[in-house]
Amino acid sequence: MIHEAGLTGKITWNGLRHTTATRMTLHKVSPFVTKDALGHKDIRTTLKYAHVNVEVMQEAMAVLNR
Repeated sequence: MIHEAGLTGKITWNGLRHTTATRMTLHKVSPFVTKDALGHKDIRTTLKYAHVNVEVMQEAMAVLNR
């Protein structure tokens, strides 16, 4: 099924959790909603999973220049 989806490389449950948290963050979903969706007990765990990219960081910094 993974190859049928066009995915390559090693796919792990942990990797999918990182991807889910990151995508939810990119779509501006509340970290608390993400925490519940991933089943984390502690928000700090969720924040470790949610990665930001350069574009998101630039957008956040641009807010300061407005």
